[in-house]
Amino acid sequence: VEEARQRSGSYMARVLRPGQVVTMEFSAQRLNLDLNAAGVITGVRCG
Repeated sequence: VEEARQRSGSYMARVLRPGQVVTMEFSAQRLNLDLNAAGVITGVRCG
């Protein structure tokens, strides 16, 4: 996660797992990493 954050130039990163409750506020400086149930990254986006 930290390597992905550094490479993207983002200020912070968060990992989103299936069924996890998350806040919906947008932050252009945040990297979101979507994981599936097996822990495999299935999506990457800013916000």
